[in-house]
Amino acid sequence: MFTKIISTSESVMLDKFQHIVDQKFPFLRDSKLYLAISGGKDSITLSHLLLKSNIQHTLLHCNFKLRGKESDEDEIFLSDYAKKNKLEFHVNHFDTNQIAADQKLTIQECARKLRYDWFRTFLDENENSYLLTAHHLDDSIETFFINLFRGTGFRGLSGIPVFVNKIVRPLSDFTSDEIYQYLGANQIEYRKDSSNIENNYLRNKIRNTFLPSVLEMEPEFQSKMAILFDEMTQLKNLVENEVDKFKSTSEKSENNKLIYELNEIKNLQPFFREQVFRSTGIYRKNEPEFSKFLTAETGAQFYTDSHHFLIDRSNLVVIPKANSHHDLFALIHSLPLTASCGNQTISFSKKSDFELVKNNSTIQQLDSAEIILPLTIRKWQPSDKIQPLGMTGKKLISDILIDKKVDRFDKENCLVLFDAENKMLCLIGFVVDERFKITSNTKEIIEIKGLGQQR
Repeated sequence: MFTKIISTSESVMLDKFQHIVDQKFPFLRDSKLYLAISGGKDSITLSHLLLKSNIQHTLLHCNFKLRGKESDEDEIFLSDYAKKNKLEFHVNHFDTNQIAADQKLTIQECARKLRYDWFRTFLDENENSYLLTAHHLDDSIETFFINLFRGTGFRGLSGIPVFVNKIVRPLSDFTSDEIYQYLGANQIEYRKDSSNIENNYLRNKIRNTFLPSVLEMEPEFQSKMAILFDEMTQLKNLVENEVDKFKSTSEKSENNKLIYELNEIKNLQPFFREQVFRSTGIYRKNEPEFSKFLTAETGAQFYTDSHHFLIDRSNLVVIPKANSHHDLFALIHSLPLTASCGNQTISFSKKSDFELVKNNSTIQQLDSAEIILPLTIRKWQPSDKIQPLGMTGKKLISDILIDKKVDRFDKENCLVLFDAENKMLCLIGFVVDERFKITSNTKEIIEIKGLGQQR
C-alpha cells in the first residue's frame, strides 16, 4: 500500500541535515555513496534529503521475500522511484526463510547478515565509497533498551554507531517525529511495512508500547538520551585509546603470537583487562574464570572460541586458534623446492658445493647419500623419536622440545622430516639426526632453510 502525508507545516529538516553533512561528513559530497533503501519512511526521507542537497547516491534494496505481495510491491515502488529521480538501482532477492533454516539463524539475524554481506561487495569495489543507512535517534533508543534488557556492557549503551567501517548514518540526530514532519511538508510517498505494527519482536514491543509510555511521562526523553549516547560514545573512545596505549607498551608480537608479562596482566583491573582482551574472546561472562586461570602454574591453558591462552613461566601467550591447528603435511618428490606447511615456509635444496653451517637455527644440513626421496613433512607425534647429534641412542621429540623450552603453542606447529624409508631426518629448526650429519666424506647435502611464518 502507498501512504501519502500532506502537511502545511514548514520542515526545517533539510537545513539541519545539510549542516550535519557539512560539519560531520563533508567527505560524502565527493564519494561514491550507496544507500540501503527499503522504501519505508526513513530511507525514503534520507534519499530525498540527499537529492535536495545535490548528493548523488545509488540505491541498494533487499527483497527478503518475507511479506509475499508486499515485498514485491516494495521493489516495484523503489524501481519507479529510482527511474523518476534518475538514480542507479540494484536489487537482490533472498529466500530468507530457507537460508535461515539452513544456517540455523533467526529470521532477523539471517536478514541482517544477508544484506550487509551484499552491501559489502559494493564497498569493496571502490575504496572511496560509503554505505548510508537511515537509522535515526529513535532506532538508537530502541537498541539501547534491547541491549539493556538482554544484559550488556557500557558499549551496548551508546546507541547505534554514527560512523563505523565505512557505514554512515546521517539521520542519527533526528527523531521519528521529525521525519514524519518532513514527509508531510514535502508530500512524499513511502511504503509501510505491515510487520512493524505487530509486537512479535522485542524491538516492536519497545517501539509500539514501551517508548510511547516513557515519552508520555517525560517529553524530553529523546533529547536526554541523545546526550547520554554522546557521553557513552566518548567513554568508549576513551577506553579504546587507553587500551591502545597499554598494548603499545605491554604487548609483544612474535611468530603470530601475542606475549604479555603475566604479573602485569594479573594486576590490571578486571574491567580493563576485559577491554584489553575483548578481541581475543574475553568478555564479562568469562572474565572471572579467566582471572582464576592467570593464577595457575606454567603450562596451564585457557580457551575462547577464537584463541588459546598459555601461561609460559612469567609470560601470558595468546595465539589464534586458526593458526594452532594446521594440517601440517607436505610431500617432496624433487629438489629444489619451497614448501608451505601450515603457517611455515621452508626451502629444500641439494648442494655439492657447500660450507658447513653451525649454530644456525634457520639452516640445517643433511648428508644426502643415504636419503631416499620423496621426503615427508608432518607435525611431530608423541611417539616420535630422533637420534640427536652426538648421541648413541634415540630421544623423544617431546623431551627435546621441553629441554629447549619451546612453549606449548610452538610445539603444536613443530615439524619433522622423513625420507621414503620412514627414517626421521630431522626435527626442522632444532635437531638433525646423527645418522645424516655432515662428515669429511660428505659429497652432497640437502640444505633446509626456514623462511619464517606466513601472514
